[in-house]
Amino acid sequence: MLGFLDDVFDIRWRHKLPIPIIASIPLLMVYYAERGNTHVVVPLPFRTLLGTLVNLGPLYYIYMSLLSTFATNSINILAGINGSEVSQALIIALSVILNDLLYLPWPVGFRLPLHLLGNKAEVEFGGVWSAGMSYGSLCVGFLYHNWYPARAFPGDTLCYVTGMAFAVIFNFLLSCPQLFGLVPCPRHRVPRFDGNTNLLYPSKAMFEKPPSKLTTFVLRVFATLGLTELTVHPSSGVILEATNLTILNFFLVRLGPMNEKRLVQVLMCSQVAGSVIAFVVRYGLAGLVYDGDRR
Repeated sequence: MLGFLDDVFDIRWRHKLPIPIIASIPLLMVYYAERGNTHVVVPLPFRTLLGTLVNLGPLYYIYMSLLSTFATNSINILAGINGSEVSQALIIALSVILNDLLYLPWPVGFRLPLHLLGNKAEVEFGGVWSAGMSYGSLCVGFLYHNWYPARAFPGDTLCYVTGMAFAVIFNFLLSCPQLFGLVPCPRHRVPRFDGNTNLLYPSKAMFEKPPSKLTTFVLRVFATLGLTELTVHPSSGVILEATNLTILNFFLVRLGPMNEKRLVQVLMCSQVAGSVIAFVVRYGLAGLVYDGDRR
């Protein structure tokens, strides 16, 4: 509903951010009424100090409410080129399906030995209808119409639904200086299109007044890490411009200008790499910090 209302009424960011927190209240009430678990497992290296479990109590509910805001806007702030939103959702949905095959018990009468990614457990093979499967099917159909050159566009309605289902972490962390006001944040941070070359270039945020010491420090660090490019005054060294802090602009900074189709392909490759790393961590490295059933 928030995505639909935003498409119709063009809601401002300062109004959009707190709405998911309010919308999460029924979820939190049900979780509390059902005596939902608020304990977290402590990694092995810290158990001598904290024990095996730590009860976060009310902090767990705060975390859940903030997660609703983060997840809802995670893909929406990534939008801007044909196929970017739905392709990310499709790759994550396929990752969820694969994780179901590796992780979930399947209720059928015969068993399938599965020796993949270090998972030595036997998985019961059967017909669990995955949320990733159903959402992935939706994404496949829409991606056909949204691929460059797109004939249909998702709008915030799809972005918010997708974001609530899956979170795009790197793009959110990269965007934090703009989302929290350290760096000017224009309403649209999509890459700049050059009609003469048919290429996309990094878009920029401009400073109307000299940035604060904290902003200057953050941008200098980001520039050193290659996450942004800065334009500085030749004599004073004051920062005048910085490329917008999104993963799309990051790719253009690091890889140079490219056309829209190529950029979304690079974006998809980064998501595949992220999923592969997540599986390696979950099924290959989790045993280093947690004990018990590694499934």
